[in-house]
Amino acid sequence: MNAERKACRHKFNIKPRSNDDELDINTQSSTHWDGLRHVGYQNERLFYNGMTQDEICGARSSDRLGIHNLSRRAIAGRGVLLDYRSWAVSNGVEYDAFTNHRVTVSDLLQCAKAQNLQFRPGDILLIRFGWTEDYLKRNEMERKALGGRETRTFVGVENTLEMAKWHWENGFAAVASDTNAYEAWFPDTTSDLGCSLHEVFLAGWGMPIGELWNLEKLAVEYQEANTSHGKDAARIQELETVKISGLAAHEPVHLTPEEAKLERRLVRKIDLLALPMICLMYFLASLDRSDVSNAAVAGMSEQLSITPQQLSNCVAFFFIGYIVFQLPGQLFIRQLQPQNQLGLAMIVWGTMTTILCKATDWKYIAVVRVLIGSAEAFLQAGPLYLTFWYKREELATRGSIIMAMMAIAGFMNGLIAYGIEKNMNGVHGWGSWRWIFLIEGVLTVGMAFVVRAILPPVPEKIRWFFSEKEKEIAIRRSRQAFNVPHSKLSPTHLLLVLRDPKIWFYAFAYSMMNISLTAFSSFLPLIIKSFGAGGLALLMVFGQSFALMTAEIFNDPPYYYKGKGLSFAATALTALLTPIFMLYLKRENDKKDRLESSMESQQKRLQSLEELCDAHPDFRYWI
Repeated sequence: MNAERKACRHKFNIKPRSNDDELDINTQSSTHWDGLRHVGYQNERLFYNGMTQDEICGARSSDRLGIHNLSRRAIAGRGVLLDYRSWAVSNGVEYDAFTNHRVTVSDLLQCAKAQNLQFRPGDILLIRFGWTEDYLKRNEMERKALGGRETRTFVGVENTLEMAKWHWENGFAAVASDTNAYEAWFPDTTSDLGCSLHEVFLAGWGMPIGELWNLEKLAVEYQEANTSHGKDAARIQELETVKISGLAAHEPVHLTPEEAKLERRLVRKIDLLALPMICLMYFLASLDRSDVSNAAVAGMSEQLSITPQQLSNCVAFFFIGYIVFQLPGQLFIRQLQPQNQLGLAMIVWGTMTTILCKATDWKYIAVVRVLIGSAEAFLQAGPLYLTFWYKREELATRGSIIMAMMAIAGFMNGLIAYGIEKNMNGVHGWGSWRWIFLIEGVLTVGMAFVVRAILPPVPEKIRWFFSEKEKEIAIRRSRQAFNVPHSKLSPTHLLLVLRDPKIWFYAFAYSMMNISLTAFSSFLPLIIKSFGAGGLALLMVFGQSFALMTAEIFNDPPYYYKGKGLSFAATALTALLTPIFMLYLKRENDKKDRLESSMESQQKRLQSLEELCDAHPDFRYWI
């Protein structure tokens, strides 16, 4: 488009056994970013931060303003598309993109109002003027003639003081368009601004300008997302994210006061809907998981002639299904939708728990326990579900609440078993242990329908109780929490996990914790019974034992030396590993800080977070 610039030349270099493509191109002739050394203040002859032409390309030149510096960290933000061409057509404004048709601030405001757009500080403003559309309408000869014109005029925004002020007050991080210059070319030398917008944006503010962007497909997709059938908030959110490199979709954005207020209201709604439902599920799962031990104390072992080893097998068989189905539970939660997967899991394990009331021997119990473990494995996607809704800095508090519910379940389990033993033993000819399974199983099944009705799905699928604006905020928060709805698990991801020392570190620490947690939650009633306490009194004591365990449970030898010793060692090891793990993560953060500008980090930034996961150079652990 500029006869004074070298035309692109493509040479096909043929060699005896290979071929090379050689390109000679001026980057200004195609889609590009204008860097900070592209244009300076013309009268003052100064570039951004007062650099001179001699400092840029003289004998002692510096690449400080080079465009490559923009790729050192992620260039990312919410892209806002102003489709000026579509608005102009709708309002009878006719123009050719190859004339210096000047778009005013009033035009842009009316266009934004028609699209119902609100700007935020940090937005990347994209304007479609119709340059690409008009170019493609021309034949080959007409296109070539455009570059040979004596007056190379193009559509764009006017270079006025009002236009510069409007860009400044909206706090745009960058601007781009489908034209050669973003601003109408040639700039009006008599305007009240007194210079071109290129001078102000590049030399004054250090704000990059994107030029010759093909926005045609994006405009069509945006229009389709705003059909008469209602806005597709999830699709609009994807279109709003302009990804140039690195952590684009996950960078935090600036919120207006109104949006911050809406976000706080959204979090309160999640706290009142999603969090209580997850807590309820974990509470019921903890109740049902300890039923075998309570039932054994309540007379099941004697009535069915179950030995201690057989009882241990019944408890252990639970983990066969639990281990096998945990990974599918994590992978399918988006496809099945959380309310469906978690609700169905509750129905299955609740039904299986109820069936245990008809047990005739230990083999019957062992088989059913495998099925219960398989169903409860799908519940373990609950914490993953919370990451769809909460940011990283919000998860610790919610996670501690869930863990507290598991402790409360241990406390309540003894009270419930005590009440059943006291009031239901012998009713309809059943021992109290059968009633324990029946009552707690039916309770779980009943609550499953409550969870199915109330638990919100993933943010992209919410339909009720949340406004459209809250839905948009929820989707954006989910992106910021490093969620990618359409990502797929690849063999590369699996290898990254298996080769990651943090995974093995955490798995070992978690295993040590579960040795003590599972052992005592499953066998504590039997341990206390071995002290000589009666069944009814025992269940009442068990209800309080979680508070007294640390002070009392380890001071009465010679009972259960091996089990108690192993549990103590595992707990101590977990406590030791935790600070070591934190120091390791801090060291990893420090290492990334040191290598931030290295060639290796810059090469990795060409890949997305979805490809590199936490190995991405811009990812930091929240410690």
